[in-house]
Amino acid sequence: MPKATAAGSGTMPGKKEVRMAEVQHLIQVSDYEQRLMVNGLNAFRNDLIRDGKPTEDINALLIKVIDAPEKKLKRKFDRER
Repeated sequence: MPKATAAGSGTMPGKKEVRMAEVQHLIQVSDYEQRLMVNGLNAFRNDLIRDGKPTEDINALLIKVIDAPEKKLKRKFDRER
């Protein structure tokens, strides 16, 4: 949504610009769930391409999901000394 601005100031007169803190969410998914997310996002991206709509946001999200780091599960082994 475009902001109403004063002549080149970037903010409305008399108003302070408030920036929202970027919130990041961390979720844990299985390999199967990650593949489902990639396939669903890719299908949505294909629909956008077919409709002639921009795909930049979906492309970035797809890359994040595909390149998400893998967390190795820690296992405690009983070790005898």
